[in-house]
Amino acid sequence: MPAFNIKKQAVFQIILLLLSICTLASCGKKDEDLIVNERIPIDLMETDEYAIFEKTMILFDNQQYTAKTPVSFFIQGYEEIDYTGYLQKINTISDDAQKRSILYTKDYFDEGKLPYLFADFLENGKCYVYDKKAKEPVLEIEMERWSHFPAPLAGSAGRKFFINGKLFLEVTDIIS
Repeated sequence: MPAFNIKKQAVFQIILLLLSICTLASCGKKDEDLIVNERIPIDLMETDEYAIFEKTMILFDNQQYTAKTPVSFFIQGYEEIDYTGYLQKINTISDDAQKRSILYTKDYFDEGKLPYLFADFLENGKCYVYDKKAKEPVLEIEMERWSHFPAPLAGSAGRKFFINGKLFLEVTDIIS
């Protein structure tokens, strides 16, 4: 009888070993496995001539584009963004808006947070983007979410924004 139990135990261990090998082999992802969702079109604000733009927050400005949103939209949208010192930051922005017509996000936030702030407003379509070279507003952008997880508990994910098919902004939201 003991020999039969040893054979049973050996067969059981071999089956367990084979199952473990199969499981480990199927869990591994190749480094080039990048998951990209399709591009989603997002409509942006069509004009900055509304009365609400009397007080403006500049979200982004370079040689090609200027992006802005009304201060009232910025304060409302900022509620969705979890940054420390929310009330103090909102009070400072509100006070400054009483004194000036144009405010700049770079005056209130660390440089590292600016792309994420801007990305949130782009994703929600709550901003006006002006193409300085074409001398016209950008009415629509495309957003694509991406993720890359080459191993269990390791990877990254983020968002890419495109204007006329060209990459405009990319942010990495998760790194593990």
